[in-house]
Amino acid sequence: MDILTDLFETLRLRSLLSFVANLRAEDAMAIPAETNVVRFHLVRRGGCTMEVPGLPEPM
Repeated sequence: MDILTDLFETLRLRSLLSFVANLRAEDAMAIPAETNVVRFHLVRRGGCTMEVPGLPEPM
């Protein structure tokens, strides 16, 4: 077993690919909040703005 697999199993980390989306400038999506979940998003081309409830400015 490699060290990363060992580490993930020790920490009980799991992964899930929810969806792949091709979005345009006028598109938007809302992602519900969940506890005990860390979400990662990859923007392969262009850019994006993220609004987070409780933060005064978009990121």
